[in-house]
Amino acid sequence: MKAQSILIAVCSLSVCLLSSLQGQTSWTSRTSGTGSNLNSVVYGNGTYVAVGQVGVILTSTNGTSWTSRTSGTNNPLYGVTYGNSLFVAVGDNGTIVKSSDGTTWSTASSGTSSHLTSIVWSGSKFVVGMETSSVLTSANGSSWSSSSTGSTNFMWGEGFGNSTYVGVGEVGTILTSTNGTSWTARTSGTSNDLLGITYGNSTYVAVGWVGTVRTSSNATSWSSVTSGTSSDLRGITYGAVFVTIGTGGVILTSSNASSWTSRTSGTSSALNAVIYGNSLYVAVGDSGVILTSSS
Repeated sequence: MKAQSILIAVCSLSVCLLSSLQGQTSWTSRTSGTGSNLNSVVYGNGTYVAVGQVGVILTSTNGTSWTSRTSGTNNPLYGVTYGNSLFVAVGDNGTIVKSSDGTTWSTASSGTSSHLTSIVWSGSKFVVGMETSSVLTSANGSSWSSSSTGSTNFMWGEGFGNSTYVGVGEVGTILTSTNGTSWTARTSGTSNDLLGITYGNSTYVAVGWVGTVRTSSNATSWSSVTSGTSSDLRGITYGAVFVTIGTGGVILTSSNASSWTSRTSGTSSALNAVIYGNSLYVAVGDSGVILTSSS
C-alpha cells in the first residue's frame, strides 16, 4: 500500500492519464448464450441486465457470466433502466416488463400499442420515448401517463443529468425537459438521426449516424465535434471517460468529449448500447455480442 501511494504521488500527468484510460483500450468478449441482437444494457442493484430481440433478457452479477431470463414476451425490447428498486424494459407494441431482481419479470400496461424505443430514470420518475410525438411517464413503473413532446419526430434515445431530461431522435432532433412532460426543441445543427445521449463531466454528449457527435454544457446550445469515424454511433456512456459504440464494432473513448480515440473491439458486429457500472464498461450488440472493459 505504501509503495502504491508513492507511485501515484510521483507519476507524471501523462503517465497518470494513461493509467486512468488503460481499461478502455482493452475489451474482452463474453459468452452471452444467445444469437439474438442485444439492444440495451443497464446496471443496478449489483446486477447487469441486457435486453434484445424476441424478448431476450440476460443478467449478470459480474459482467462475465450471463444467464437467460424469461421475459414473458416475444416482442423486441429496445430499452432498459433501473430506478425505484425496479428494472424496467420497453419495446415493440407498447411492451413494458419490470422486475425487482432482474430474475422474475412481469408485464405492465402501457396503454399504447406504439413502439417504445427508450427509457430513462431521473431519480423520481421513468420517462419512455416512443415512435410517436409522445412520451410515457411513471413514478412506480406500473401506472403510466402519456404526454406530448410537441415534435413529429421519433425519439431514439434519452438521458438525464443536471436536473434535465434530454431526448434525441430523428433528423437531429434534440428535446429537453425539466419535468419529463413539457418538452422544448433545441437546434442540433445536424439532420442526421441521433441515437444516444449521456451526461458526464458537466457535459451532455449526443451521438448518431455517420459518426455524428454533438456536445453541450447546458443542454440548450449544441456544438459539433469530430469523432474521426463514419460509422453510425448508437450508444454512449460516461464512467472514468466517455465511451461511444456503433456499427462495425466501433468503440471510441474520450476524457473530454472533444478528442476521440478509436479502440480495438475485436468484433465487426454492430454494437448497440454501452453502460458503466461497478467499475466496468459493458457493451452489447448484434448476434448476442457482449464486450467488457475495466475502468
